Amino acid sequence: MTKSSLSTSRTGGRRTTVTSPIVRIRTDGRTNRGGKKKIKNGRKPPARLRGRQRTVSASSGVTTSWEATSVLSSLVESTRGFALGLFRRLCDSTDRNIVFSPLSISAAMAMTYIGARGNTRYQMEKVLRFHHFRNEADMHSTFSAVEDVISTSGKEAQYTFVQANRLFGQAGMSFRHDFLMDTSRHYHSSLATVEFSDEEMARLAINSWVAGKTGGKVNGVIPQGLLKPLTKLVLVNAVYFAGKWRTEFDPQVINMADFYVTPERTENVPMMQLSGEFNVTEDPNLDCAAVELPYSGNEIVMDIILPNQRDGLDRLQSQLTRRALNRIFRRYLPLEGSVFLPKFRLTEEFSLKAQLTAMGLDDLFSQNRADLSGMTAQPGMHVSDALHKAVIEVSQEEAEGATTLTAAVTARSRRGFEFRADHPFMFFIRDKRTGAVLFLGRLVDPRN
Repeated sequence: MTKSSLSTSRTGGRRTTVTSPIVRIRTDGRTNRGGKKKIKNGRKPPARLRGRQRTVSASSGVTTSWEATSVLSSLVESTRGFALGLFRRLCDSTDRNIVFSPLSISAAMAMTYIGARGNTRYQMEKVLRFHHFRNEADMHSTFSAVEDVISTSGKEAQYTFVQANRLFGQAGMSFRHDFLMDTSRHYHSSLATVEFSDEEMARLAINSWVAGKTGGKVNGVIPQGLLKPLTKLVLVNAVYFAGKWRTEFDPQVINMADFYVTPERTENVPMMQLSGEFNVTEDPNLDCAAVELPYSGNEIVMDIILPNQRDGLDRLQSQLTRRALNRIFRRYLPLEGSVFLPKFRLTEEFSLKAQLTAMGLDDLFSQNRADLSGMTAQPGMHVSDALHKAVIEVSQEEAEGATTLTAAVTARSRRGFEFRADHPFMFFIRDKRTGAVLFLGRLVDPRN
């Protein structure tokens, strides 16, 4: 166990943000149809997610406000399995900080899945774990219901959740009516037309829309040079979340402290502290400890999973399976104690094409093999790239982002447990009612 000094405080506020995967599709075709954007403003959760209060799903380890239905469990199992698989791929490709939104990427890919056929469809089912659902209708309606549950109760819980979906199609190109209607109904996605032959104007139009929908928190999603004259369709999915901690951090209680970037090398970083009652647990099999930090309203939480050893992150991220993660969430117990975490901001953007291809999505990115005939009758349609951008900030004041510390549980005394986030860790931002993982990442260096 990692030992550290204990000091207490009350605390400050905090927000969370953003993500946007983009699926860019190219073909040799023409045409375009539009769909209407439809947003539900009702405050009650969808009927398919209503039920008994305070139900606990043993399979997912999630306490929900409504009954955990089988289709909801399917979404939890699907997105968590895919998220951890993608996370390990990203870890293999970089030794830096990582952050992405599993829910956002899964939703964007589910939109593409509506138009997939043949082997392309089979590969997407396998890699994205869509086979957990009984049928496609259940899958799309559950994605839609989860978004409704999270977004419609935000005002009451003092958080903001916005998931904005839009199709940007080449002016004059046509898409199948059923495809447009299904994306509009399930993902509130309307089609906007742009002229991709004017690459810069198209790029600015798409980036401007994403920035507007996310309150200026996601900017420059499409860089210069990405769009080409042959681009015919761009699928955009942007997620924004802002919330305050249930217990606020005290801006007066910030000290410079060592953060072990490696077991031998430290960097001096601003360290915040928070005291109160938190759900905590330890997992001897993974040699780690975990703490749950709730946002105001207790509906959205941040889970911090810290290896007990300073060099234990590699082992943790390679061995943390969907079942092990569910086990951690089930074993939480409320205890009084203190949490110490570094201030940090993460801005990560990367192409998902290499990772998704390595995971088995070969046909989707191939002009010769992709079968997106459910999207358009135009031959040659394929996904040319999948882009993702996420921004996270953690500080004692209101901030964008979603992440924060963790530290191994030290010996418990009259003053309670202590978490000290002084070496690399993993984090999740999760909706407790549905089990949906909004963000997943790791922090290896708070300065970057």
